[in-house]
Amino acid sequence: MTFNGTANSEQTIRYLATVIDVISPKTGKVLKIETLVSYAKKIHAGEIEGCKEGEFDWLG
Repeated sequence: MTFNGTANSEQTIRYLATVIDVISPKTGKVLKIETLVSYAKKIHAGEIEGCKEGEFDWLG
């Protein structure tokens, strides 16, 4: 499996979310696949302040 930036990030997230759970550090709940895809789209569009593609410091 390879990651090719914006071109297949949604597909990659959807695949990985079928085999792992992503837990919200704030709520402790499993994030839905659509939420993860939405975050990825916002990151690629530069809509999340302090977060650029490839920089993950904002995750804590």
